[in-house]
Amino acid sequence: MLSLFFGTVNAFLAIRQVLIASYRKWSLFSALLTVFFSLVALLAAPYAIKNFSLEHFSYLAAILFIWACFDLYALKNNTFKFSKLRFVLGSVFIFLSCLFISCVKLPHLYMTEAILQIKATAEEKKEIVTWKTPSGPLQTETITSHRILVEDMQSHVLFDGYLYGDLATIRLKILSFPLWLQWLGLPHLWEAEAISCDYLNLEQKKSSPTDTFSLTSRNTLLWQKILFTFWEKTFFYQGRPFFIHSASLSSTHFPLVDRQGNPVQGSFHLNLSKESATPFTAQVERD
Repeated sequence: MLSLFFGTVNAFLAIRQVLIASYRKWSLFSALLTVFFSLVALLAAPYAIKNFSLEHFSYLAAILFIWACFDLYALKNNTFKFSKLRFVLGSVFIFLSCLFISCVKLPHLYMTEAILQIKATAEEKKEIVTWKTPSGPLQTETITSHRILVEDMQSHVLFDGYLYGDLATIRLKILSFPLWLQWLGLPHLWEAEAISCDYLNLEQKKSSPTDTFSLTSRNTLLWQKILFTFWEKTFFYQGRPFFIHSASLSSTHFPLVDRQGNPVQGSFHLNLSKESATPFTAQVERD
């Protein structure tokens, strides 16, 4: 709602400022105000479109239309004069616009986005697994595995299968973009590559079997595939295009069993988060 309000009002004020200046001589102050209001409207536009409400926009447009008619009447009759109240209200609005931009835009530096849904069903089955560690003999053992369901936020199934061990690990490729592209609304891209079995105890991890399963990629659109072709080149420091900020790998873990060894049941969200001056990290939170 705030993005729609500030975006619409700033766009109106930019047009209004041009109309006022057209009835009078352009000044540096008028030009700066026009640039400022236009910039705020441009930066707020992606959020305003995303959160657009016809009802709220209609109310706001009606108020602004009445305001515009009053200003045009005053300009034509040469009764449009400087007002202390208008100056104070305008200064407060400019301050609030700056605060809005800093609070809405800069969270790209501290962004958190839910990208995957993980469901632990508590369903179990016994599997006969044969494996061999690099320094040990060939082993065969019956192991309990746990059913896990991984979906994207549109409920498309990326994995539905059984994993053994104490933990499950999801590996992501992440491609992030500079702040100026974020301001234009370009989202960071990620690919969920694989999910694998893991263990909490390091010694058990060295001596126990593991397995890895592929996950369906999210980047199915052509422009996403084209941009993601730069991931490998950037990751291996073979040159980074000006429109790429970083290419990274991230792995995150979630439990398959609780501390007593009982299967975990419930749903989780995998969040992609980024703090200022740090790479992106993936974190799992329980619903």
